Amino acid sequence: MMEAGLLSFWTEDVLNTRKFRARQNQRLEEQFEELINITQDSGEVVLTVQQLLGAFLMLGLGSILGCIILISEIFGNFN
Repeated sequence: MMEAGLLSFWTEDVLNTRKFRARQNQRLEEQFEELINITQDSGEVVLTVQQLLGAFLMLGLGSILGCIILISEIFGNFN
């Protein structure tokens, strides 16, 4: 294994993988800290679609109900 160079190849691969993971973890931590600083500084939090789903459903149902009532008033005999 040593003569074929597999040992050195393996150690280089392991070290490169560890370096890559360490860099990736460091980048993720920096991005996380940046996000925390942004939310703490401004006090604003970005809402997701899941958090606003109820509001959007109520808006859609209200719009549909309003259109139905408008059409019934136009074509109905409501004096």
